[in-house]
Amino acid sequence: MEERAKALLQRRLKGEAVETRWTALREGNVPQPLVVRSDEYSVDPTGGRSVSEIDIQQLREGVLADLGEVTGDQSREFDKRLALSLRKRLPILPAEAGRGDVWDYLTFVVFPDLTVSRFPAKNRDRFNGKSRRHALRRLWRRATVLSPEYLGGPSGLAEDEFAQILERQTTSLSPRISDAVASAIVSSGLAGGERREFARRLMKIITYRTGMYWLDDEDSETLSRFVDACAAEVTPSGTSS
Repeated sequence: MEERAKALLQRRLKGEAVETRWTALREGNVPQPLVVRSDEYSVDPTGGRSVSEIDIQQLREGVLADLGEVTGDQSREFDKRLALSLRKRLPILPAEAGRGDVWDYLTFVVFPDLTVSRFPAKNRDRFNGKSRRHALRRLWRRATVLSPEYLGGPSGLAEDEFAQILERQTTSLSPRISDAVASAIVSSGLAGGERREFARRLMKIITYRTGMYWLDDEDSETLSRFVDACAAEVTPSGTSS
């Protein structure tokens, strides 16, 4: 993956400001990007350099450039490009990436137009920074854990397959294991509901067989053999031996 921008302390949108903007979105009024009062957000006071207005402006401009002419209704390509762009350009610390109010700022202040172009302002989870289904957070997470080839195109995973990998601790904490699972899913030769069921059962078997064993200590070849062995237990009919 490309080298990420140097991590900076991100802005955190306060609850009242979140609700004001969410109400506006639900009424069909998209907040103007980058317009925010200084009393509507806070920054971690523990030290380090905070993002500046210039940093935020450059983040937005860079992401828009990466998206090009692709719009939210071209969901798979939009998600792939936005995921890779956020991974590359968002200078965020891992601890802050786990904060909902940081993603709230990015959603409602930096990228309100992009967010609503992908998801209408109906499902609160897509606009709730704490949610795993958040419009931006889920994409950043994908690009952090999985290799670019699995984010879209011929080898791209489907939404349910992303969830199977990223919502389980065994895989979500290890890019190497996640890639091995993604490879097994893509190379299964299945499609549609059969592939979806294959992915679900594969993850159940992997979760059961790993238990407390920390797989990431193994080399990539060993991990691939382990995942392949688990995949061999799953049949196209969705039953395991």
